[in-house]
Amino acid sequence: MSRKLRFSFTMIAMMLASIILYIFVHESGHALVAILCGARNVKISIVSAHTWWTGGSFTAITDALCYVAGVALPVCVSWTAMIFYSKSRKGLIYHIAYFFFFIVSISSVLAWVGIPAYSMFAPFPDQTNDVARFLNSSDVPPIIVSLTGVIVILISIFIAIKKQLFSTLIQLAKDIRNINTNSESAIFVSNKSLAGISIAVLFAILITVLLELPSLMTKPILTFSIAGGVPEAGTYSTFEIEKENEYDFHAQIDAEGLLVVVCISNEAQELVYRDMIWDQLASNSTFYLSPGTYTLSLTYLTDVDLCNSYCSTMDYHFEDWEMEKFASIYERETKLSSLFVELRH
Repeated sequence: MSRKLRFSFTMIAMMLASIILYIFVHESGHALVAILCGARNVKISIVSAHTWWTGGSFTAITDALCYVAGVALPVCVSWTAMIFYSKSRKGLIYHIAYFFFFIVSISSVLAWVGIPAYSMFAPFPDQTNDVARFLNSSDVPPIIVSLTGVIVILISIFIAIKKQLFSTLIQLAKDIRNINTNSESAIFVSNKSLAGISIAVLFAILITVLLELPSLMTKPILTFSIAGGVPEAGTYSTFEIEKENEYDFHAQIDAEGLLVVVCISNEAQELVYRDMIWDQLASNSTFYLSPGTYTLSLTYLTDVDLCNSYCSTMDYHFEDWEMEKFASIYERETKLSSLFVELRH
């Protein structure tokens, strides 16, 4: 294999490994806060870059912390790793690995600068990202969030300059120009290094597969979806459970201006599961079901009066910050792009 091809393979492989590592650390940040809040059945997906959990006791503060943890943990890991960085260490892979994870981690902070700045003048179009959800869940002014993001980026750049990461990479870039020469200064990726990179990438892929394996091995009992608008009435669907066991439930919505109440009840009309979803929220739970016929019901609360009436009828009790969040949902035009519900064994 030529030097140029070895180098290209190294760059692509290290970038792939860095992205996989970043996603894992990012989602681990969300998962860590959820676990500290009492969540159970925490699951991380690298493919969909998402974290699910069941239960947990969240407040306005912990809700906001959960969103910011996704960017905070990778930055903390990057800063910690930079403490051990040595410019005198030989080997292209070592420096490239540091550079890629550093860049990927710090680049994610840019969203925490741009989105809050944008939201000071107009609502950000995409309310599904962590930044928008943080702003909606907390009372932190957008300007403070943006300035904090700028400070984090500046600190990161200062650390990188102090550890001479950039100057080392500049020297490496000069050496890359000689990649097709036979000089001693030309960068060379040995067979041993190439094998190490391949093992690292395969390990990252293996971790990804292991995290996705539970969902791939389970069998769907119920699959239900809606697209293209809000139904005029509630939606109902019955399904049969043949064996008593633990089942995984997942609901995903893409909507604006409405709340959807998801319920599962047994033949005796006893409630087995109930949750509310809105915007681009995902709801996940794990529970036992006995053999029998069950009914899935979806109730669409399309305005604040319906929401208040339903909550009063069902004897729901919410914190003030939760009611403020619900009120903000109805400030937008009602739209249901898609709704997906699935029950797996």
